[in-house]
Amino acid sequence: MTWLSIVIPTYNRVNLICRAVESCLHNSLSGYEVIVVDDGSTDGTNEILRRYSTDRLHTVRLGMNKGVCSARTAGVEAAGGEWILFLDSDDELMPGALGTLEIKCRQAPPDIGRMAFMYVHDDGSTSPKPWNPGEVMDYQKYLEWSERVNNSDFSNCIRRFTFNVVRFPCGGANESIYHLDFARAFKTLCCGDVIARVHNDAPDRLTHTRKGHLRHRLLNEANTRVTALLDINDRHGEELRRFAPSRAWMFSRALISSALMAGQKRLAFRAFLNHVRRYPWSYSVWGFLGMGLISKRAVAWVVALRRGT
Repeated sequence: MTWLSIVIPTYNRVNLICRAVESCLHNSLSGYEVIVVDDGSTDGTNEILRRYSTDRLHTVRLGMNKGVCSARTAGVEAAGGEWILFLDSDDELMPGALGTLEIKCRQAPPDIGRMAFMYVHDDGSTSPKPWNPGEVMDYQKYLEWSERVNNSDFSNCIRRFTFNVVRFPCGGANESIYHLDFARAFKTLCCGDVIARVHNDAPDRLTHTRKGHLRHRLLNEANTRVTALLDINDRHGEELRRFAPSRAWMFSRALISSALMAGQKRLAFRAFLNHVRRYPWSYSVWGFLGMGLISKRAVAWVVALRRGT
């Protein structure tokens, strides 16, 4: 039986995907599979993956680029493992990670829907921070943790059946809605093991994206983000304002800017009124509203600039 499916979404990373795949294949364990989801790559990714002659590796090819969330969903649908581990295509598993995962998966209590493991980064730092290995986070604890976290990146190992209840949003939308929905439905076990290394050498990482390209991406994905942010407010707004107020403020401000970039001025104005009613000291949204009424490109320029790109 397959106890683990490692799902690796990738898009135009032909020079990096082999590192991720080989970090999964270089071990002697059995009962696991690697599923690479080629999200419409045009750089020869599909061809290079054909070089691997092992029945552990499966490739799912999407006809067009649909975004990381849709790619992960496609990988889950193709998976046969009891547990799903997500790995980014520019990262790699640490030596011995699969042995650790096998032990943890077999020992996991039945009420645990997800195990969250640690990352090590190129500069030697680890995430997430803060972190409390051994803690079991329910919905409230997850919200409280998200309020005080400095770096929230962790490696997800998730029971496959949970995707029958909670699914990723479509396209390239922010994954926050998935993690919030998951925390409400299932418990997360915090694990202190470092199982993957995060690399920063991919030229298409968000932190490396050129300003012009990022502005274009922000504008193209604005409607998708608006839908996700409205869902967050509808399903989690009250609890976020209670247990994670700074996160609630962030999502509220993001809805204004995203609606302006999507050209939805009426929605943006309603979101603005709700925001200033709850956060009268939040002066930055006045600037967003003023720019958005003139040009949605101006809002995208400011958002891209704030991301430090």
